[in-house]
Amino acid sequence: MTIYKTKTHGFTLIELMIAVAIVALLASIALPSYNAHTEKTRRADCKVALSTVAQQLERCMTLYGDYTSANCPALITGSDEGYYDVAVVRTATTFTASCAAAAGSPQANDDICVTMTLANTGARTATDSSATDSTAECW
Repeated sequence: MTIYKTKTHGFTLIELMIAVAIVALLASIALPSYNAHTEKTRRADCKVALSTVAQQLERCMTLYGDYTSANCPALITGSDEGYYDVAVVRTATTFTASCAAAAGSPQANDDICVTMTLANTGARTATDSSATDSTAECW
């Protein structure tokens, strides 16, 4: 009597589970890094919005000699991509533009750059979620 030995092809369950565990480990390391990178990249949307507001206000000052002139065009209230809301506090001779993450936007999870500001003097500041200065990380 002859016994034929057949070869089995494929993976065992244990090999498959090891591969799944390795992929899960790599994902647990890569995903937070990716999220931090995308938050940092989206901050450019705030910088563009603040620069746009500053440019509009400087044009207003040049044309009318006043940041609060009624002849000045309406200022933007949000960033181009919609990640940030923009607010401006201005007097006749000064302004401070600030942006904060829009409610419900993916940027609302950014705890490092909660508020970013730009003043008429060019001074840039930023604060984190505990109101600590985070200008170096954000600008």
